[in-house]
Amino acid sequence: MTGDQEVENNSGPVLRVQDLVVAVGSTPAVKGISFDIPSGRRVGLIGESGSGKTLTALSIMGLLPDGLSATGSAIHAGKNLLTLNENELCEIRGDYLTMVFQEPMTALNPVMRIGDQVAEVIRIHRDASRAEAKDRALALLKQVHLPNAASRMRAYPHQLSGGQRQRVVIALALAGDPALIIADEPTTALDVTVQAQILVLLRDLARQRNSSLLLITHDLAVVASICQDVLVMYGGRIIESGPTRDVFDHPRHPYTAGLIAAVPEIEAGQERRPRLATIPGSVPGLGQFPSGCVFRNRCQYATEICGEEPQTVANQDRTRTVSCFHPLHDSAEGTIIEVGS
Repeated sequence: MTGDQEVENNSGPVLRVQDLVVAVGSTPAVKGISFDIPSGRRVGLIGESGSGKTLTALSIMGLLPDGLSATGSAIHAGKNLLTLNENELCEIRGDYLTMVFQEPMTALNPVMRIGDQVAEVIRIHRDASRAEAKDRALALLKQVHLPNAASRMRAYPHQLSGGQRQRVVIALALAGDPALIIADEPTTALDVTVQAQILVLLRDLARQRNSSLLLITHDLAVVASICQDVLVMYGGRIIESGPTRDVFDHPRHPYTAGLIAAVPEIEAGQERRPRLATIPGSVPGLGQFPSGCVFRNRCQYATEICGEEPQTVANQDRTRTVSCFHPLHDSAEGTIIEVGS
C-alpha cells in the first residue's frame, strides 16, 4: 500500500461512523456516510473542495459551527460522539481523539508561550505536576523536531515560522497519547519545502504510538505516501474506498479515476504525463448537486439510470467499496455484494 510492511491490527475500529448526516440548516452537506477507521491504521479522506471532508471531521470532534447539525453515529469506545454534551466531549478530546488544523496560528494562543501551552494540555489530560508537565512538554517538542526546543519553549507563536508552529500543534495533539489523530489539510499553510517534513513526521509519530490517523487532503500524492487506506468523497458521499494502492492502481469510480488522471505523478519515478486530464465542470454549491448519483452531471459514463441513487457494493472480503452504476474495471477480489446505500 505505502511501501512499508506493517503488522495488521485486528482489534477492531477505533472509530465507526454510520449514516452520518451533516446539515446546514435544512440542507444536507454530508449525506448519510458510513466508514470505519481501523485501530492503528492511516486513512486518507480525499476529494475536491466542497465535498464535505472538513465537515465530516468537525462533526466527529463535536466542533461544528452554529447553524450546522449532525445526526447518525460516530462510535468510539462504545460512545456515540454525536450525542455527547460539551463536558463529555472535552473528556474525550485530547485523551482519545485530537485534531490538527490547517492553520497553526488559529490553533495556538497568541499571548501564551509555546512551552506553557503544551504543558497546560499535559496537566489537563495527564494530571501531572507543573515540573512533570514542563519536562514532558520539552520531550514532546524534541520529538516533533522543533529546532532548539529548550529555548523555543519561551517563544510566542508569532516568533516561530509556519513549519515550527505546525510542529508545536502536532506536539499539542500528541500530548494526551490519542487513539485517533484527525489532520485536516495540515500542510496547506506551509511552503512546499516544509510540507513533506511535516507529513512524514505525522506518519512516523502515528506509527510509533500505534495511533490511527485520518488525513484529510486533496493531494493524492500525499495519500499515496502516507496512508494505508483511502476514502473518496464527493457531493457529501463516500463513493469509493479501499486499500490506497488498490484504489489508485485500479479505481472503480469515474470520479476517482478523474482525480488520479489529474495528478502529474503519484509516486517518485513514475513518468510525468505530457498533458494532464481534467474532470469536466466544477463542484456544485451546497444544495445544487444532482439527485441520484451526485457525480452524474460531470461523468462521461452517465446514463438515464444514474438519475437513481446507486447502491454501495463491496468485494467479497469487503476491502473495496464503490457506489456507481457504471464502475470501471472488474473486481480482482471476487464477487461484488451489496452493502447498503
